[in-house]
Amino acid sequence: RNVEDTVKGLALFLKSNINNKIVSYDIIGRGNKEYEEKLISSIINNNLEDIVHYHGFLNDEEIIPFFDKCNIGVAYVPITEYYTNVLVTKLFEYLQSGMAAIATNTNENKKVITDINGVLIEDSPEGFAKGLDKLMLNLDKYSSEAIADTVKEYSVEYYVKNHFLNILEDISKIN
Repeated sequence: RNVEDTVKGLALFLKSNINNKIVSYDIIGRGNKEYEEKLISSIINNNLEDIVHYHGFLNDEEIIPFFDKCNIGVAYVPITEYYTNVLVTKLFEYLQSGMAAIATNTNENKKVITDINGVLIEDSPEGFAKGLDKLMLNLDKYSSEAIADTVKEYSVEYYVKNHFLNILEDISKIN
C-alpha cells in the first residue's frame, strides 16, 4: 500500500515545519516481509526512529489506546484502479472515533472526506506533506463530535435503528 510514502512525506513536512516538535506517527498493521522492510528502511533513512513507530499487527484491544491518544488518522492507499473504488474501513473507524483524517483522493474517499473531517491528498510523499500542512493549519478547527457526525449513517447503531429494525417489522407483518 506504499505506506513508506507517508514516512517520506512526514520527513518533508518536518523539514518545512522545523519548530513542530510534537509530532509522532504510529503505524499499525503488517504486510509481507518486503513491505515491512521498505517501511522500516524509510523510517531509518529519514532519521525518524524517534517519531515514527511501527508496531506491526495489534489486536483490537491493543489498538484502543492509539484511538485515545491520536488526533489524526491516516487512510493512505495508492490511487490505482484496484483501490480507487474500495472503501477503506480504517477511515470510518478514525472518523467515527472523532479523528480528523488524511486520506488519498480515491473515488470512495471523495464521498466521505469533507472540510469538516479531514483532507484528501495525492498518493505521494509530497501529497502527504501538503495534507499534513493543511491539517495542522486547521487542527484547532476540527471538532470530534462534528467529525463523528459526518459518518454516523455508517455506524452499526445507525444501521440497526434506521434500517434493520424496519426490515424486521416488514418481515413480522408477512407472518
